[in-house]
Amino acid sequence: MRNILIVDDSEMTRSFLHSRLKVLYEVTVTESTNGKEGLTSLNSNPDIDLIICDIHMPEMNGAEFIKAVRSSSFHSIPIVVMTTTGMVHDIEEVIECGANGVIYKPFDPEKLQVVFDRFIE
Repeated sequence: MRNILIVDDSEMTRSFLHSRLKVLYEVTVTESTNGKEGLTSLNSNPDIDLIICDIHMPEMNGAEFIKAVRSSSFHSIPIVVMTTTGMVHDIEEVIECGANGVIYKPFDPEKLQVVFDRFIE
């Protein structure tokens, strides 16, 4: 069983991803509402296999969160970021920070699965 951490300030997005992941895979899902809470969740659940995070969040945004993860003992966990299409600067920034993949909003369920399949075995 894989362990997934979803970090997003939108309850609707977290709920959608959580339910979609549960339908597609045998996973345990942990949810956090911002980057700071995400770091706390990582420290409480060191067996996380994949992080899915939003770019724009209060308290600690996606780029700051990714930098913190990459400079910690969790540096090798794959991170997939979520953003709206057309936000090229944001995508370039998080890729530079160490993101491994991108999911575009609004979500296309088939494209989600293609991205998730790369990281969830």
